[in-house]
Amino acid sequence: MLFLNANWPPGEQLRAVLAHQWKHAADFGRRYERHDFQDDHTHIQGVTEYDWLNEGLAHLIEVQSTGSMSNLADRVKPFLARPESAPLITAA
Repeated sequence: MLFLNANWPPGEQLRAVLAHQWKHAADFGRRYERHDFQDDHTHIQGVTEYDWLNEGLAHLIEVQSTGSMSNLADRVKPFLARPESAPLITAA
């Protein structure tokens, strides 16, 4: 079940957010079905799915399903303004 703001108007951004959140829900369903949870809920069949990968795949699905990069562009803009605030290397 997805909960969204009912005040959002129908259109491109709403479709993008629905596709993005659907991807997260589908991934959660796979983990739940396999009962492969660990404390951080990021393991699928023993393979770690890092947060950056999970988000990147959700953005890929939204772009592929809508042809729009509007939601992704809103995320990239702050990163480009301060890339040092989001390192790609994380501690294991």
